[in-house]
Amino acid sequence: MSREALIILQFCEKLQVIERREVRVTSWPDRERPGHGGCDAIVSRGGEAFALEHTSIDSYRGQREDSARFIKVVAPLEQSVEQAHPDSYVRIVVPVHAIPTGRNWSELATTLAEGCIETIAELPFGSESHEVYLKGVPFRVLISREKVARNPGCHVMRLSPPNRDVELQSDMCRAIRDKGETLAPYKRAGKKTILLLESDDIALVNAISLAQAFSTAAASENLSGIDEVYLAEADREPVWFYPVKMGGRIYPEVPEFEEYRSAQYELTYYDEQ
Repeated sequence: MSREALIILQFCEKLQVIERREVRVTSWPDRERPGHGGCDAIVSRGGEAFALEHTSIDSYRGQREDSARFIKVVAPLEQSVEQAHPDSYVRIVVPVHAIPTGRNWSELATTLAEGCIETIAELPFGSESHEVYLKGVPFRVLISREKVARNPGCHVMRLSPPNRDVELQSDMCRAIRDKGETLAPYKRAGKKTILLLESDDIALVNAISLAQAFSTAAASENLSGIDEVYLAEADREPVWFYPVKMGGRIYPEVPEFEEYRSAQYELTYYDEQ
């Protein structure tokens, strides 16, 4: 099953719990009739049919490709640095688009880890970040090291690109236009419509910043063919969903946003106890 289908199924399961009514996929038009321009799913929600379109949102240009490289090359530092420096809390920051193509990423990850571990041993304790250039690593690295008695660890992240907000809003506009065209025939046929916007950015955005970007984008786009819009915060497991358009109301005029957040917090954390 595709990632898109899994996200849609999770969305239905979450709505069913929060809204306390049956929500299920009844058909997959685009998959069942490829090339005919159908929506991604028809969803029965309390007995009413909704046409649903899903798309992924980039926080900045090329974010998903950059995230895949970051996870392979930089993310393993969290475990290796923590093991090497059990007396420290370390933050490591790299620029976006730092990891080049044409390199063996496994070898680069090893070189990066060895260089960071060796360099951290020589850094003074404190909250100040130190810019370093490691042998064999084709990008700068910012490292801070704090002394801790308990809960050592390492946190890796990326620098936010200076034009991130503009690029995020631009991709929101793209999603509204492209998916609005797909949903338009269903709207004209009398079905209600849902747009599901997925973000898997692990560091640079959160539900609030995504909602604000959608609100800004919505001010310049035609949403008349889209009844409801939801964000899918897919860097979580399970995925969390947030409504940002309900009928004519657009975030922050959507109190359901906080209601869904609170409900999912309880489902995720209280159900584990």
